Amino acid sequence: MAEAKRPQRWEFVALSAAFVFTACFHVAAAIRPSIDPEAPAWRHLLFVGINLACVAGLLLRPLMFIPPFALLTAQQLWTHGCHIGRMYRNEHAIDYPSIAVVIVMPTCLALLVHDAYRRHARRSDAPAPQAT
Repeated sequence: MAEAKRPQRWEFVALSAAFVFTACFHVAAAIRPSIDPEAPAWRHLLFVGINLACVAGLLLRPLMFIPPFALLTAQQLWTHGCHIGRMYRNEHAIDYPSIAVVIVMPTCLALLVHDAYRRHARRSDAPAPQAT
């Protein structure tokens, strides 16, 4: 029997919109390197694909999306967390976009895990189909 269509939760729609916005940023930075001179165009284009894959993963939420998203979260925490420290140390400036990444990525991962747990618990509570 096919699984019933999952209703979209507003959190995942909002997070998907944030990932679309970030993909647009990476497109702009790939076209105009002065937007983010620290990263080459190929890296921005790579993250366009990653961000769009995350949009699909957040809207569809298959269980197999959680492990790669957890790896991406770890990579983003390391990269942006280090960038926050470097920028503050070298320029005495606050990197607000990186702070947003450091907050949003683990929150998103926690929401994905919670959603998967809820869906699994709901399936476990369902009565077994009767044999005919």
